[in-house]
Amino acid sequence: MTQHTPLNQYPNTVLFINPEAPMADLHLCATQRLRAVKNLMSCLASTTTKDADENQLAHVAEAAFLLLQDSCDVLELMEVRLDKVNA
Repeated sequence: MTQHTPLNQYPNTVLFINPEAPMADLHLCATQRLRAVKNLMSCLASTTTKDADENQLAHVAEAAFLLLQDSCDVLELMEVRLDKVNA
């Protein structure tokens, strides 16, 4: 059975990464989340300060953080696998 790698942002982890998933699937997972963050940031960039709501900005920032953390976790796992292949 595969030992799954926990995502880093949760104190009591319930979400895990399958470290044996195909590299293409891991890459897709990471890039989907990075694109989602890019789109969130694009929305923020087009928001004027008079339109900005403090609570909405906090929600967007939290979503961006979670998506970026997930992406970084997957990319780090990919890096470990690539290092093993190249060793």
